[in-house]
Amino acid sequence: MKKIKIKKSIVFFLLVFTYISCKKEVKNFESDEVYVECNSKKDSLIIKIESKIKLNKIFLDYRFGMNSLEFDELTLIYIQDGTLKKSTESLWFPLVNKTVKDRKQYFEVTPVFENDRLVEINLDSPLSHPDYNHFGLLSSKYGKPYYDFNCSFVHESFWAFQDVIISYTESNSEGNSQHITYSDINFIKRKSANYLTKSLKEEQKRIEDELKFKDSLNKKENLINNAF
Repeated sequence: MKKIKIKKSIVFFLLVFTYISCKKEVKNFESDEVYVECNSKKDSLIIKIESKIKLNKIFLDYRFGMNSLEFDELTLIYIQDGTLKKSTESLWFPLVNKTVKDRKQYFEVTPVFENDRLVEINLDSPLSHPDYNHFGLLSSKYGKPYYDFNCSFVHESFWAFQDVIISYTESNSEGNSQHITYSDINFIKRKSANYLTKSLKEEQKRIEDELKFKDSLNKKENLINNAF
């Protein structure tokens, strides 16, 4: 009898553990659903942008359309004068430390080329810092964002111009990391259109998977209720 009771207890706790795990899975699905909706809204807006204001300048003196050789030649000049730093694996733009004890602040610089033409520059700062409000800096320079939204665990904004989209993202789940992206308007519109097409195909599968999880959750909940 004792062995049977122990076995029943083990089965019961396993059911409870599985039930809790499923609840977490459903919450993750709900969080993913919110983020997918936000991205779809943002990409839909990007596709429709028709700004008459031309920006011309992006990060430093880089320009869209330059080839990888031209990018490397300009980068070497910036490395030699100390504007940029380079390690074996990354290129980064150092920011001035406000105090001796501060952790070094910087932007990792990642270019994106399409057919050997520069179409995007990504600046990634792994940690937020009270002395570096990058969103405030962009807002003071370019005015109110075309799009500004807090979605799930991120704050997303972008400024729209005839030739450039400047995007800002701050993630609360990654130590408040901050990301600034300069995108060629034609490149980002194609990218957004492709994302929307892909997300439409994936949406049905995501809904089906969510329904399966919820069905599994209900079954396990019934098993737990019947165990008493």
